[in-house]
Amino acid sequence: MRLGKVKIISEYIVDLDNEEMVQHAKDALYEDFFNIVTFGDTQEFDFLVDIDKDNTGLKESDIPDFLKELTEEEET
Repeated sequence: MRLGKVKIISEYIVDLDNEEMVQHAKDALYEDFFNIVTFGDTQEFDFLVDIDKDNTGLKESDIPDFLKELTEEEET
């Protein structure tokens, strides 16, 4: 079994000394996710999803139960 992580990556580079810019970036992140969920923009969502194959420190017991249950159902 090879372990890795499926994760969502979305980021904006900001000037941390510019609070208005930081807030605008936060709002933009919210809007990005809102649009994905509300309008079902799966193409945008696929762009944000990354598969991290670095399995350093990961154990099979780290896999969430709901994912294990899905796999068990498919095997029966």
